[in-house]
Amino acid sequence: MILAGGLDDFSLPDILQLLMQQRKSGVLRLSRNREKAEIFISQGNVTGVRVGNKTPETKIQDMLVESGRIERKDFLQMRELSESMNRSLMATLSAKGYFSEEEKESWLSTAAEDMVCDLFAWTDGEYAFDAQQKATPGAPLHISTDFACMEGMRRIDEWGRLKEILPHEEMVFKPTGRPLESEVTGYEQWVLEILDGEKNLLKLEKELPFGSFRLYEILAQLWNSGHILAEDAPLPGNETKLPVSVQSEKDQKTALLLGTAALIFLMTLLFRFAAMSFLATDGAGDYSAVIHQRLQAENVEIFVVDFAARRDRLPEDLLEMEKEKILTREELKKRGGRYFVYEKYETGEFTIK
Repeated sequence: MILAGGLDDFSLPDILQLLMQQRKSGVLRLSRNREKAEIFISQGNVTGVRVGNKTPETKIQDMLVESGRIERKDFLQMRELSESMNRSLMATLSAKGYFSEEEKESWLSTAAEDMVCDLFAWTDGEYAFDAQQKATPGAPLHISTDFACMEGMRRIDEWGRLKEILPHEEMVFKPTGRPLESEVTGYEQWVLEILDGEKNLLKLEKELPFGSFRLYEILAQLWNSGHILAEDAPLPGNETKLPVSVQSEKDQKTALLLGTAALIFLMTLLFRFAAMSFLATDGAGDYSAVIHQRLQAENVEIFVVDFAARRDRLPEDLLEMEKEKILTREELKKRGGRYFVYEKYETGEFTIK
């Protein structure tokens, strides 16, 4: 099977889907500028990945050293020991108790998943599939191609939003002390535990077994839920300060509605003042009556909008506005004593006549 070409013509998800359908085994090589990567395939599914000189194993090893779980000198001794015994460094580290087998499997799977999904951002460059090479670096992993494709595409869509929330790698966070909910994952707990108000995003990523996307997503969730705060830090190239916290979506909506209500109230006062001024200068005549009625209607409309903003629904009828003491009975009447007619529609709109 000869499979080679440009990623701008045949995307990575398309290539992986084809290899899965054909149940192919081999190595998919990717290149972009000076970057190189390899995805190892067995029977159509991903069993390993290498990006540059990094593999899931080296990611875990670097994490152990950067996080202080193992001293660098001890790490070098473990590597020499592994080479002398002709066995993998990961096996030696596990045997020495630096992590359990369960932790190793979980970390390697997560690191590999993140490395593969990051490659979906490669929309240009070259690819070539080699069916002759079957070896997988390190212990073989098992990542569903379907899952990798769906997750990789999801991350491409989400990256923009996350970069708006966390705009640069020098951001620093600290915990607020708010208790964690029961549904918090182990990785969220891990991230929260290593936040100290000093480590930036680059440093945090080196101390964790996963990539930048997962880290950004976890931080955004913890920030949004009020479990962490961003320390004041200047954005690169200027002295703009970062916000101390990110409001939840609900808080943002509440603030917007209250702001809208305040604006509506101010507009109402202006309308009433305009109506009184106009009628004081020209209270007689049909034209004056029409203007007065129109101002009255606009006044009612403004308070209906205010009601909807605060209650997240339109009033059932104008009597509800009176019962809630939002408008008086006289304010709901036109000249001549007849009530305004209020109609609401399924589209969320309404009219006052």
